[in-house]
Amino acid sequence: MAHITQHRGKAGENIVSSFFLSKGINTFSPDASSSRDLMIEIDGKFYGVQVKTVSRVDSGTSKRRRYRFYVKRNSKEGDYDPKKVHIYCFVVLNKFNGLVLFEINKGNRSAYYYYEDQITFESQDKSFKKLLKNLQLAKV
Repeated sequence: MAHITQHRGKAGENIVSSFFLSKGINTFSPDASSSRDLMIEIDGKFYGVQVKTVSRVDSGTSKRRRYRFYVKRNSKEGDYDPKKVHIYCFVVLNKFNGLVLFEINKGNRSAYYYYEDQITFESQDKSFKKLLKNLQLAKV
C-alpha cells in the first residue's frame, strides 16, 4: 500500500493537471519514474513540470504561519535541472481543495516559502499569468 505522502503527491499532480487542462493546455504524465511529474504542451512547445504538495503549515521558527516547499531532489542528486524541469507547481491541499502557485525553475533555490495569507485564488491567477509571461507566451 502506498504511503500517505505518495497519495498527497498524486493528488497535487491531479490538481495541477486539471488546472492546466481547464486553461486549454495539454498535460502528459510519465509512465515511469522521472524527474518530471508532468509535461505540458503550449503552442507546440513542451515544458517539464515538478509538483510539490503540502497539506499543513511549516512548523519552523517563523512567527507567521507559512508553507514550505522543498525543491531539491535529494542530497545526492541536488536541484532539478532547469533544462528538464522548467516549472514548479506548489499545491496547498487544505486551502479550497488545492490552490496552485507557479514558479519558473531557475535552478538556484532549495526551498520556496509562502505565508498563509499569500495562498489565495488571486495569487494563483497572478502566478499563472506571470508564468505565461515568463515563458513568453500569449494568453491561453
